Amino acid sequence: MNEQIFQFAYTILRIEARLDPEYLTARIGLRQIYVRVTGIEYLFLDRRKARDNVELVIAYRDRRNRVRRARLFADHGQSGLTDLYDAILARRPDVSLSHMTPTEAYGVMGSRSSEAVAIPVLMFASYLLVAALCTPLFIHGRDHGLHKSPIEQVDLKIEPKSRNLEMSGGTLRFDYAIAESTGERSHEPLSIVWVPLVAPNWTPDKEISVMVKLRFRDMETLKKATRISGVLRNVWWEGVSARTVRLLGEKGARATTRTWLLEAGSHGRDDQKTAYLILGLLAVPLLGATWVLRRRYGARKR
Repeated sequence: MNEQIFQFAYTILRIEARLDPEYLTARIGLRQIYVRVTGIEYLFLDRRKARDNVELVIAYRDRRNRVRRARLFADHGQSGLTDLYDAILARRPDVSLSHMTPTEAYGVMGSRSSEAVAIPVLMFASYLLVAALCTPLFIHGRDHGLHKSPIEQVDLKIEPKSRNLEMSGGTLRFDYAIAESTGERSHEPLSIVWVPLVAPNWTPDKEISVMVKLRFRDMETLKKATRISGVLRNVWWEGVSARTVRLLGEKGARATTRTWLLEAGSHGRDDQKTAYLILGLLAVPLLGATWVLRRRYGARKR
């Protein structure tokens, strides 16, 4: 019997499989599949329409008699993978598991549906990404100190002893304020505003040392405040944005990305609570999906 060649596509990959009297070979990117036809024990084609792809699972024994599994994928509508499946069955009709449900077939082969693996892995990877993004919140949450300073004594070259700040002696220059958005929405209660906090003798040619981030609804209260407390946002990507620096420049004021950004009304302990809340809420669907998929696709050797 001559060698048969089968071609099919999977996402951006073009896969070619070859079947000769002795071996099945296929290359998927950098991965090579090499299976003895006589070593195949089970064969199952999962082509459910609910899947994003078609999967061919081959359970076989290698030369050391160890059970291995090879998986080939194709997009729906690609006949090459189905033709390969039929060609293998023509030589080994005894290995077909087509009479079983997908759950039963994966269990017999000691394998799992790609959904049962891919979905939890993707969710867990996303969870780790969110956890990394929450790192500044945990750093602020572990800060239990308080740094008090008059605005005149702020030195941008020196890191304060604590990121929980209490600034005094400054004036909020609302005439240089930068709103989160323009138009009517900029006056909504929850809209964010960035306002320079400067010494009484400050002039526009001097660099702004502190920018205060606050809600529009808090502006009237802070206008009368003699002291402003909050969290210094300077961990990793935190800080005054390039957009804010640019818009201040257009107003005739001078700031840099090293200018302190003080989020008024915040405290580090609140950041830690927020981080735990975010991660806790995300953990519920992650654990739930893993449990459901484990029950649905749990592999049990028979």
